[in-house]
Amino acid sequence: LVFAATTSADRSRWVKALSATLKRLKDGAPTAGWLNKQAGRRAGPKWTPWKRRWFVMKLTSLEFYKRRPKKDADKPSKPQGAISLASINKIQRDLSKYPQPYSFQMICKDRVFAVQADSRSDMEMWIDEINDAIDAKNTSLDITKEKHEEHILERTRLENEMQKFASAKTYIFER
Repeated sequence: LVFAATTSADRSRWVKALSATLKRLKDGAPTAGWLNKQAGRRAGPKWTPWKRRWFVMKLTSLEFYKRRPKKDADKPSKPQGAISLASINKIQRDLSKYPQPYSFQMICKDRVFAVQADSRSDMEMWIDEINDAIDAKNTSLDITKEKHEEHILERTRLENEMQKFASAKTYIFER
């Protein structure tokens, strides 16, 4: 595979995005795990309780399920919901509004998604993975709707090749 960039800044962004993708693939992609998610508002100012959900990082979204999907199921599980990576403006930790340990918030245009990890390392991993996925998405080329399906198929093929590459014992990098 050969990648080309017009500037060194573009090259650096591509290298970072590809490195993050390789890391995710090597570590057992997709990124998935349990997070507690604060449910939406009830009538009035009171928040609903936190619910434990299985989160899965996808190409363009962060999906969440009531239960961990079974890998060998006949048909894929339907997510309970999804957070579009494109809709996330920033990730923050607001300890005054969300004092729960290891919590962070994904700030979207018209909504805040508050989640809580089980540990500091899990929280840092999720924040890094979400930020990396957003950065990778932002560095991708503008693709027309007609080319979108072709792009998804090609990306899946490349991810499969990267998985094989990531599982190899020897890495060769050429400049």
